Amino acid sequence: MVTVEGQPWAVVSVRGGFGGNSTVLRPHQERQHLPGAARRKLERSEAEIVAGKLRLLTPLIAEALAVEPFEHLRDDQFREVHQLIQLAVEETTKLLPRLAAIAGNDVALRRLLDLLGLQHRELRYQAEDADRWATSWDYRLATYRSESPVLPEEEPELPPPDLGPYQPRDLIVLALHGLHREQVARP
Repeated sequence: MVTVEGQPWAVVSVRGGFGGNSTVLRPHQERQHLPGAARRKLERSEAEIVAGKLRLLTPLIAEALAVEPFEHLRDDQFREVHQLIQLAVEETTKLLPRLAAIAGNDVALRRLLDLLGLQHRELRYQAEDADRWATSWDYRLATYRSESPVLPEEEPELPPPDLGPYQPRDLIVLALHGLHREQVARP
């Protein structure tokens, strides 16, 4: 170590430059080196923390990935599912870099990291779908109409139209009859 103008400089190389006749210096910094046992203990405690978080996160991810289609949920159920998905995305986003740092070159941990990355990507897509559904016209109409995206079960039964022999235009008539039933069922 050399002091230049009151600041310590570390000698990096005494054979620097093109001819090998120069001394290379850089500003001195204290080492942040831990002894081997302390470093292993720190790595072990970090691994235990990540393992505990992963144990808590696994059921949350499974529950978030197993939700019903948003169209079949009531408004309050959809809000809960939306929050659950967002929480799962946030927690996996926090955990992935820590697990990557611990995994290093370990093949088993790399596989786990890849699996968690795939689940994280699927959760992000699901969160985007939930955001789109929350801002869609169908969701707004459903919550305005009955506080539920599904139609009420007390639909009035209309008799089916008598179509006689089958003809291709009968499919159009059936579709129009179904639209008429939906309009009658709306309050």
